[in-house]
Amino acid sequence: MDFTPLFIAAIAILGFINAFVQVVKTTFKLANQYVPIVSVAIGILIGIAVWPITEYSLYTMALAGTIGGLAACGTFDLTKAVKGDKK
Repeated sequence: MDFTPLFIAAIAILGFINAFVQVVKTTFKLANQYVPIVSVAIGILIGIAVWPITEYSLYTMALAGTIGGLAACGTFDLTKAVKGDKK
């Protein structure tokens, strides 16, 4: 099985996931411990939302959203580590 389309779709929606997670964090004063859960949930929702305009199956887009959400959470943790935030 070729996973290339899955990762391409995940990378394509990664920026949107980061943006929506940041909006949710600031709007609802979300604690940092809940950011990974929210990130994955938003990733799945965005993956499902863009499914009709792609050529991939619903399952593939939901999985791409999950991978994108995990990647977005990783980039959040990475930028936090680079900045030196201890929160």
